[in-house]
Amino acid sequence: MKKDDAEKLSQFSKVFGEFIHDLRESKGLTQHQVELESGLSRQYIGYVENGKKAISFYKVWNLARGLKMKCSELIHAFEASQKEIEFPRKQGFLAAADNRKAQAYVLRNIKKK
Repeated sequence: MKKDDAEKLSQFSKVFGEFIHDLRESKGLTQHQVELESGLSRQYIGYVENGKKAISFYKVWNLARGLKMKCSELIHAFEASQKEIEFPRKQGFLAAADNRKAQAYVLRNIKKK
């Protein structure tokens, strides 16, 4: 993997992890509850939330189940949280990792199930 690609993946993992953390908390779920529903370990969930793991699609599917939502809903919510963020062309999609305004908007609008 090229250095630039590795940096983008790392940045994406951080943005996605923050989103998952905020989403889990907005639903009032603990990592343990997500672990029981998803089959993913609390340690792995923590790694994802802290941006230390690049997550596979299969594990995103399991994580969505743990968050009591469909995988498509999780992906849509993440995608929607990124729409309000203007990403500079030079640095690509992940340049605004610390902009949490759009994420907060989406999280306020996701119903607790």
